[in-house]
Amino acid sequence: MEEQPRCIVDVKCRLGEGPLWSSNSESLYWVDILAEKLYCYRPHSQKLDQWSQAPNISSVSLIDQDSLRTFLPTEFPDRMVGTFADGVKLLDFPNNKTICTLETNMPNNRINDGAVDPHGNLWFGTMDKDISCAAGSFYCLRSDGQLLHIDQGPWRVTNGPAFDVEGRYIYLVLTEDKTILKGRLKPDGKLEDLKPWIETDSSLGFPDGPIIDEQNHLWVAHWGGGCISRYTPEGKLERRIFVPAPQVTKCAFGGSDLNTLYITTAREGLSDKQLNEFPQAGGLFAMELSNIKGVPSPVFRPTDKSAKT
Repeated sequence: MEEQPRCIVDVKCRLGEGPLWSSNSESLYWVDILAEKLYCYRPHSQKLDQWSQAPNISSVSLIDQDSLRTFLPTEFPDRMVGTFADGVKLLDFPNNKTICTLETNMPNNRINDGAVDPHGNLWFGTMDKDISCAAGSFYCLRSDGQLLHIDQGPWRVTNGPAFDVEGRYIYLVLTEDKTILKGRLKPDGKLEDLKPWIETDSSLGFPDGPIIDEQNHLWVAHWGGGCISRYTPEGKLERRIFVPAPQVTKCAFGGSDLNTLYITTAREGLSDKQLNEFPQAGGLFAMELSNIKGVPSPVFRPTDKSAKT
């Protein structure tokens, strides 16, 4: 019988999100969007670092070590790109370098989740900060700096994407609609046949961040549901893992064998009664899995000419 998720870093994030494992530094990164912080946890030493990252850092992704010869980070263990309320940036503390800005005519929008596909393209979605209207879109930032807009929507809250191991399919989460979309993915970032794939169980709150494992099963966190669901490639529920925190946001595979499941959570939206019942809400949770492994985090491959200073 597998162990249950346990809190390993009790940081009480307002909105913990975007876990990312780096095999290079054997580190787990994640963010607190509302507190505007980036965290880095090294399991072997149990060392925790944190950096202020405004405005509203919402995800980080690894960069190909050979992509930017002039980009020499001095503070972070890995070369990374981050999504922020005002665009996408190369992380070079304390002066991040802007790659692109977007939706400048929508000041109340921010980027939410983000991920890199197996072809090296960076994907992310936007949303209204107050979730007061459907203003969100999905985008693909190619390595040459070209920004592609997915011509569907708008949506209230976007999450993901996630991708199958071979880079043939993309999964986009429409949180407020409780729907997961699936489409065919091309290496150049273009999509075909994007349509609803799974309608999630309404009793489990709202689907949040997704990730894929090496068997091409999709793991989806449930905001307000206190759990994670694993779906087969055919869209059937295979298992459900409950977490002692109601607002589960996303998970990532890490560790030397990629069989440790790291889980981010949030305190935002919880009542005083719920916070008393779940005192470790907002923490980073983890559990070891049997016979299930993740895949190495894909890396973004920007060219020097795609970055602006």
